Amino acid sequence: MKKSILGVYIAFAIFGNLATANGQSNSYANCIDQAEAALSAGLYPDCLAKAKQAMTLKPAGWEAQRYAAKATFYLDRPDEARAFLTKAIAKAPKDKQTALRFGFKDIATLELLLPKISAARKLAKGDQHRESAAIFVSCVEILPDRLDWSISAAYEYMAAEAFDDARATLQNVVARNDGPVGNKAQRMMTSLATAEADSKKKKQALEQQQQQEAAAKTAAENQRLDDARRAAADAQRAQDAVTQKSQKKKDIADEIAALKVKRDAQAAVVSGLESEMSSADMEVESKSSRIRSAERSVKDGERYVENAEERLQQAEENLRQTTSGAARAIATYAYNQAKSSVDSWKQKLEQRQEKLEEAKAAKEESTKARQVVKDRLDQAKRSLNTIDQRIESANDRLRQIGG
Repeated sequence: MKKSILGVYIAFAIFGNLATANGQSNSYANCIDQAEAALSAGLYPDCLAKAKQAMTLKPAGWEAQRYAAKATFYLDRPDEARAFLTKAIAKAPKDKQTALRFGFKDIATLELLLPKISAARKLAKGDQHRESAAIFVSCVEILPDRLDWSISAAYEYMAAEAFDDARATLQNVVARNDGPVGNKAQRMMTSLATAEADSKKKKQALEQQQQQEAAAKTAAENQRLDDARRAAADAQRAQDAVTQKSQKKKDIADEIAALKVKRDAQAAVVSGLESEMSSADMEVESKSSRIRSAERSVKDGERYVENAEERLQQAEENLRQTTSGAARAIATYAYNQAKSSVDSWKQKLEQRQEKLEEAKAAKEESTKARQVVKDRLDQAKRSLNTIDQRIESANDRLRQIGG
């Protein structure tokens, strides 16, 4: 709601001023100025509307097509952006066309990133705010002009109460934009400070409540244990009073003999499980070694891909600058070789990443299997300790009656 109200306010301020300037709100130039102002303010639907209005006023104008391409780019509509950009290039002067063509690269990148952005928004709806923010940030690293994604990341960090991350994200927006988007980030930082203070107060109150509850629970548990120990002692004394000494000695002796047999069997179980645990530890370490090896392989692959892409960019630049026949053929061959190298290394990188995921999955299975063995071993040890305690208790009782 706050974001919507802010958008209406900015739109009124921009278009109210522009519409009254010189009384020419419907001229082509004025529409272009308003489209540019809306784009700077992050009001992309308004920018698109003004660009389309300009197209009707001057169908041959390339600037309207350019702003329509920019607006649909920021509205995450790459097909429309590409169509508008194509028309802009066709209508623009030749000295403007080269610069405009670079927009195709950003549109292609946007198409690749849109599934991630969709996933980030889905995570946000599922209250997985930190994960959502991380995706927005990673996408901005690829498309730095999408500061609206940085704003989304800041919102998600704030929802996750990751205030330092939110603050750093907003500071980056402010540093990169001194216009309406940067101003919005400044206002968000003010809200962030208030939210952070409220969160700290709530956490402190919760911690204090938990400490009080824990203290009360500990006191109650201690009282219960004291009561239980007193009741057990009273019962033992009552039994001693009515039981013949000789019968008690026999019963205790039989009990100890049975417990020793049970202890020997349980000790054998513990020994076997300890052997299994040792094997499980070795298996987990083996899988960990595979993961480390696979991670190194992936890092090497990423470095090879990066180097290949740099060579491809250089080859592309050489091809763009080369016009003569023979030299251009050589440059074309170098470009194709570089592109083939990039594709090859990307395929190898994917294979290495798959191996890494397989190694991780194998380690996870081994870790689960080890945990099963550990749980069984812990249970077996607890059972053995219980038997020892019972034997020691029986010996104590036997000594108490003179056995």
